[in-house]
Amino acid sequence: MSAYYLHIEAQPGDGTRYDLVITDDPYGGYLIVWPSMGEVWRGFKDTEIKVLSKDVNPYSTQAIQKIWYGIVMRGDLE
Repeated sequence: MSAYYLHIEAQPGDGTRYDLVITDDPYGGYLIVWPSMGEVWRGFKDTEIKVLSKDVNPYSTQAIQKIWYGIVMRGDLE
């Protein structure tokens, strides 16, 4: 099992900080966790992320999706 920790400040600098933990999901793909907000998504390398938490801010999901695509495109999860 692999785990990754990321600290990302969203641009254009709205003050949002994403402290994310990404780990292998035992059911396939990866779990993307934003612990301070209690939000969780499931991501696969070739699909959009799926929200697993209740009451997730749609703007957060859009930002996490962009971050996820950046991680996948760079090959950071190899």
